[in-house]
Amino acid sequence: MAAAAAASSDESVEIARKEYIGTTWHAFSFKFAVLHLDDLQSWTFHEEFDTDCPGMPTSWMCKMVFAKAPITAIVNLPFSLKRTDSSDDPVKLRVSLHICDAIGTHLFNTEERLEIESICGGGEIEKELTEILPSIERVEFYEMKLFVYLIVEILSCHTVTWENKTTPEL
Repeated sequence: MAAAAAASSDESVEIARKEYIGTTWHAFSFKFAVLHLDDLQSWTFHEEFDTDCPGMPTSWMCKMVFAKAPITAIVNLPFSLKRTDSSDDPVKLRVSLHICDAIGTHLFNTEERLEIESICGGGEIEKELTEILPSIERVEFYEMKLFVYLIVEILSCHTVTWENKTTPEL
């Protein structure tokens, strides 16, 4: 299922959203580009999504705030993912975040995947990612265009076999 969704601070940014269902998991992918942070000053990605799982439905809210590079060229990216349902039943969680600048340089050490063994309703993950941009050219590439690809995998929520068993790909 693919759908364009709007983000909170600039609804003109198109976000490609897909949902995947596996034998014991659900995954959501979000792909978008943030353009011209030098003009925008900041842009907020804010998405809410639900698994609609027959075994254990879960609800989620994800937020990232992209900001123009300050004069120090040290850029911070606050990231939060909150399970918004009230269930006490835990699920496993895997988060992959990939961010590249206009020339394809990976930023914020986002090649690593975050894995959480147990998260219940109301649980939240908050991280502050930091990138030091070593030159004025790198600042310009950062502010010109950011390519963002986020995958959120919710695991161990059901054992029903589903027909769509595709795994999100980068």
